[in-house]
Amino acid sequence: MRYDRYADRIIHIRSIEGHSTHVDRERVGPDERDRPHRTEVVQPVADLPGGPRAEPAVEVGSLVRVQREADPDADFLDLESDARYIQTWQPLVLPGLLQTEDYARASLGANPAAVRPERIDQLVKVRMERKGVLVKSEPTRFWAIIWEPALRCPVGGTNVQRAQLDYLVEAAQRPNVTLQVVPLDVGAVAGACGAFVMFGFTDSPNPGAVFLETLTSSHYLEQEAELDGYGLVFDYLRSPALNPARSINMITAIATGT
Repeated sequence: MRYDRYADRIIHIRSIEGHSTHVDRERVGPDERDRPHRTEVVQPVADLPGGPRAEPAVEVGSLVRVQREADPDADFLDLESDARYIQTWQPLVLPGLLQTEDYARASLGANPAAVRPERIDQLVKVRMERKGVLVKSEPTRFWAIIWEPALRCPVGGTNVQRAQLDYLVEAAQRPNVTLQVVPLDVGAVAGACGAFVMFGFTDSPNPGAVFLETLTSSHYLEQEAELDGYGLVFDYLRSPALNPARSINMITAIATGT
């Protein structure tokens, strides 16, 4: 499998930093490059039930430095930079690449089972830095389909919600960003499988990877049948979604009503 080397690197890094070294080799790929700055899904062994006591987890920068020293050719932080396009379905939480700082902080802080409070500022900072892929000289093409409940949930309170919705409208003006909203009144939708992110590394319409995340782990899918399945779901979601212009109108209306 062409991504076995990523599993080897992750196991090495986690062993150095005191993290659990369990890695599903059949599911690991370039998405693991995102692990250092999505550290909420990489738990130190001491954080697990019954785990031994250990020193506090190192900061993201320290983990990245150790990884780079161990293998200078590897850089797990450039998954999104490698992608020519990103397509995502988000039914409950707004896409990380389009979050404001306050929204990100409130969202991360809402689940202490996944993120320790003392690490929130660190994770927010890195999440903000990741947004650079949308404004670099050759920006990543980003297409997000969002379910209406994600827009209406007052994450962080009404002021944070309003600012976040205003930011979505602003971000959607970029030529490389497409936003579509699936209204609640369409009923059942194909996205019942949950949130997912598809990465394309070439100009092919077929994604090269699908990223899934749970409370304690993340998975990278690369089997053709799996990619086809998620690609089909994304296509099905496009059908009931409002077009970009009407989607922006809905987001603006929700923001005005908050």
